[in-house]
Amino acid sequence: MIGISGCSAITLIFTCELYPTVVRSIGVGVGSIMARIGGMTVPFLIALQDDVTWLPNAIFGVSALLTGLASLTFPETNGHKMMETIEEAEIFYKTGKINSEEESLSRCSNDVGVAENNVGHDNAGFSSIEENESKTTQL
Repeated sequence: MIGISGCSAITLIFTCELYPTVVRSIGVGVGSIMARIGGMTVPFLIALQDDVTWLPNAIFGVSALLTGLASLTFPETNGHKMMETIEEAEIFYKTGKINSEEESLSRCSNDVGVAENNVGHDNAGFSSIEENESKTTQL
């Protein structure tokens, strides 16, 4: 029973990390549906034990091995920020890296026509307080 609970928790964590934010709830829902379908098939597999005693254990063992091998193909997400868009997920699954926030912010600001160095206040071009005061006194 503890193993089943642990597997369920690990599946939930992996599912959350592998999908971007915009489709994460759908991914978690599909994972939950598959777990419930697996739970519904167990009584039928146990019923096979009356006819072929070794078959249910073989099915459970093979499915566990296949699942373990399939999990080795998951990309490493440790140290990466969570993906937020499908485009970030596509880049991550192709390159193994997620664009840094600076790159995505500069890309967004260029898309809307905002200059990268404009931060939206009057003293954006000044490097120090003294320089700011000298410039304002000249005005």
